[in-house]
Amino acid sequence: MQEEGSNKIEWTIPSDKEKVQEVLLQSLDNLLAPYTPTAEERDSDIQWSTNEIIAALETHYGLPQGDPQASIIQAQRLVEMMTERGFIAVILGA
Repeated sequence: MQEEGSNKIEWTIPSDKEKVQEVLLQSLDNLLAPYTPTAEERDSDIQWSTNEIIAALETHYGLPQGDPQASIIQAQRLVEMMTERGFIAVILGA
């Protein structure tokens, strides 16, 4: 009988902030791959909040939720990365 392996997942977040940024950019590109940016908000059929995008990146693309080193995902930088890729950001208020 073979012993069952551990189901614990070890995350390795690079300590170098530049490397973490690279991982984030790759993850963002993976998340956005099926989508095309629109020029106007009214033309969009899918809208995400910044928090939803951050949660998707953390949950699905290798940035563990709650890890203090993953705090590099800041809303302002995320918006900049999205707009650099042609997406638009609309401020809806607090």
